[in-house]
Amino acid sequence: MFAKLVSERGVLEGLEKPLSPDDVCVIGRSKTAGLAVDDDRVSREHCRIWVDGGFYKVQDLNSSNGTWVNGKRVSQAILFHGDRLNIGGEELRFELEADLKTGTEGIGSEEDVGADQFATNIAEQMQTVSASSLAELSGLDDSDGLPADVERELAAICHVIDMVHSEERLDRLFEAIMDYTMDVTSADRGYLFGGLRPGGLIAPHVARYSDGTPAASRKCFSRTVVSECYETGFSILRADPMSRIADLSASTIRQRIQSVMCVPMNCEEGTVGVIYVDKLRGDKKFTKRDLRILSALGNEAGIAVRRAQLTHQVETLFGDTIRTLVKIIEIKDGYTHSHSERVMEVSLLLGKLADLGAEEMRDLQLAALLHDVGKIGVRSEVLKKPSKLTHSEYEDMSRHAVYSAEIVGSVKNAESIATAIRHHHERWDGTGYPDGLAGEDIPPVACIIAIADAYDAMAAGRPYKDRLSPEELIEELERCCGTQFEPNLAGKLAQTLRADTDFQARIRKVYRKAQTADETNAVRS
Repeated sequence: MFAKLVSERGVLEGLEKPLSPDDVCVIGRSKTAGLAVDDDRVSREHCRIWVDGGFYKVQDLNSSNGTWVNGKRVSQAILFHGDRLNIGGEELRFELEADLKTGTEGIGSEEDVGADQFATNIAEQMQTVSASSLAELSGLDDSDGLPADVERELAAICHVIDMVHSEERLDRLFEAIMDYTMDVTSADRGYLFGGLRPGGLIAPHVARYSDGTPAASRKCFSRTVVSECYETGFSILRADPMSRIADLSASTIRQRIQSVMCVPMNCEEGTVGVIYVDKLRGDKKFTKRDLRILSALGNEAGIAVRRAQLTHQVETLFGDTIRTLVKIIEIKDGYTHSHSERVMEVSLLLGKLADLGAEEMRDLQLAALLHDVGKIGVRSEVLKKPSKLTHSEYEDMSRHAVYSAEIVGSVKNAESIATAIRHHHERWDGTGYPDGLAGEDIPPVACIIAIADAYDAMAAGRPYKDRLSPEELIEELERCCGTQFEPNLAGKLAQTLRADTDFQARIRKVYRKAQTADETNAVRS
């Protein structure tokens, strides 16, 4: 997870400065600063931005005019996505750039809600709390309120345990954990902060609000509580605002916060994120019992999150391998790279027309991108021949489907992808290659790629053949229904291309994007 500063006002307006979690960026007037600002109101070394305790932080370096975050002068502050940083006449927007995209754009807080604002202040390490120990809560003496519905709470924890064995998508897992949290705690606001590895950078990914939570009170939370929870691994409860209004911060008064809880999501390797909830209504507050229940949920959720993180890392590594393979082919045959990208885009559009499920869509995306990777085994003079191929050259080129399948099939758990790749040149009438499969014996994903592959050849053209007009392309799809192409989907594509203006626009976007990329590459070369 990386970040950047985007200048929105000042001498650097329009500039984007990438930030790395491994480096310290000093901002100042000095020409040797990481981000040099030619402004007399900026000190030579004005402030610095670095990563500490899982967060990007900014620290003022005793500047003359101060460092300001969201309109408040700070000596040091945590930066969250969307924060505004002002130094001299420069206004910079802080943005997180993550492999896992955050779903809560612009979330933050104005003034903070500190520990000194509440009469009840508990911060304890509860790493031993688990779902099995929650049964003890039925006899827990809770002088702060009535006993909670233990059966409902245990059921929620069991749902989280089930997720360990069923949900591998990190984004969907975050959503489910937050939904269960809101149900168990009856909170007014809830946020889940997570990342891609234990102890690494975290960011808010999910926000939830109860009915009736004012719009002005949404997307706000206590930075102090979140950072303290993540850095210490403590479960935190703060409740009962001070009775004297003079002792309260403007944020506490404005948001009417009655109580706050924040717990870590733990696994054997450390903390993978935190869950934050609070209540705004005067007749409700969290108790120590609630804190123990939420801590148990956090511990069970941490196991699920870590498993999903590892899955995400494997998929990322697989994706990196794919990109490396495609780049190797691009070096040998520049046409193949842009062609594979377009075939993938068109295949995904066809997959939606065919109502494929999520797993089939994933296989389709990877198979379409890699369907020509076996061309690495085809002679360069055949790949780059500007005229029509001879019979022997055609046979040589035809082997690329088998080569592609063998390369991808060597990757663990990629058998279905390899099968689709092997058969993407089969024809519905059985006259295709490499195995002469016909009709429903051809894998559905292979049928889709076959149509997308042919569509791209007709829409983009080949070195030896001009591209077809939109009407000619539709006529060719209809002519080849039931012979070259699976009839239902090819017919549906032709009909959609004639009548659906939205679909037409999406197809045009694929080819405009490819044309722009080709023009850029031509300029670079």
